[in-house]
Amino acid sequence: MLFLSKLQSRVLSTLYPELCAACESHLGPDVDGLCEVCQLSCEPIGAACPTCAKPSSAGRAISCATCTRQSPEIASCSAAYHYGGQLAVALKQLKYAKRSNIARTLRPLLQEQFSSRANHCDLGIAVPLHWRRLRKRGFNQAQRLLLPLASESKLKVVRNILVRTRDTQAQARLNARDRATNLQSAFQVRGQLHRQRILLLDDIVTTGSTLRAAARALRDAGARRSSLLCRGTRRVARLVIRSRLWPNREP
Repeated sequence: MLFLSKLQSRVLSTLYPELCAACESHLGPDVDGLCEVCQLSCEPIGAACPTCAKPSSAGRAISCATCTRQSPEIASCSAAYHYGGQLAVALKQLKYAKRSNIARTLRPLLQEQFSSRANHCDLGIAVPLHWRRLRKRGFNQAQRLLLPLASESKLKVVRNILVRTRDTQAQARLNARDRATNLQSAFQVRGQLHRQRILLLDDIVTTGSTLRAAARALRDAGARRSSLLCRGTRRVARLVIRSRLWPNREP
């Protein structure tokens, strides 16, 4: 039975070869997500602030000036790559060119980090789109990213429990202060999440306003802890963001 499964997999990969998520060239047998050439354009982030993942000029992981001055809602973040190169191309094609298949292609780039965090979570939730934007785009890119990752990690995914109640202005057009104001009361949880540990996933993050607003709604519904995961941000392509949103609470 195992032999037949492997044979079927090889036949399918020959007939329908995996393509690079950025340049669409055929991927080699041991290459995932991006082809070897496109992977060269991905620059590791290196040392960064452990709270917000902003790159550190000190060459070591120390808190940035902003996180030192204030008590942030997100207690810890880790980042993998600077946003740019062919990874940025792939993310833009997923989101704006309606190429939802890219989510599955990019899965191997995040699976290891996702699985290690999914082991400590009870539920997986994608940051939702407002129904008007969902109807226009045809799919929620964060949900498409979440499903193959969660399936591989055996993490239960719940849909429609976290909803976007306001059709807010597109965040990409706003500065940091306006982003936070724009998202006030933008999310609502339908139901209770009594002490559930949530893995919240989004595709691209700039200031973190969307994730913080969604996580506050989850907290108010009784979630015990939220781990935040996203593909990329305007500042860095965060392949992993894990956080406790309430540092002073019992983990």
